[in-house]
Amino acid sequence: MTITPTSASVTLSGSVSQIAAAIAAADIEPVPPVLAMARAPLHFKTGANAERIEWLMLTTGNGVWNFQSIYSLNTGPLAAGSIIQFCSDPEFTNTLTYNIMIAGNTVLAGSPTSTTGVAMNKRSGFNITPNPGTHHGVLVRSGTHMVTEDMADSYVNVIAYASSSAAGPTHGLKVEQNYGDLSVIIWPPAADVVAP
Repeated sequence: MTITPTSASVTLSGSVSQIAAAIAAADIEPVPPVLAMARAPLHFKTGANAERIEWLMLTTGNGVWNFQSIYSLNTGPLAAGSIIQFCSDPEFTNTLTYNIMIAGNTVLAGSPTSTTGVAMNKRSGFNITPNPGTHHGVLVRSGTHMVTEDMADSYVNVIAYASSSAAGPTHGLKVEQNYGDLSVIIWPPAADVVAP
């Protein structure tokens, strides 16, 4: 039976009874294993009429996008390693006489009105045709994101813009009230727990 020191640890070799005897003779305290214990997830959901605006004002495009915050949830302080799971489904109505392109994504931001921050999913969109065409559209955004650094406060914001080459200075895409919501689940990082 041998006991070989290696830096801060000790390597033991031999039979189980020899190792047990060596530990007792050397007064070595065995270290219990460290387990990763999952913490309970936190759930956030917008309430009734949570849409922050009634109209998403249009731009004519050409690289100029007027992002606006449609939904926002204050998710409080976040620890690095937290996983954010999110889903939103705001509905829009084209009340005008031409096609409107709507696009958006979800960001982790520092305020409810912020349209910048950490993009948590890809931005994409589609055209909403005028009446008597489809004239309604639901912008579904979902995904997951791992927080890379601690945040003292945080907001999950659904942001969007709308555009058309025919847009006038006061034209907008109607944001339907109480037709959608934003739901967020935060999975805190696992806590290190020493096994009993």
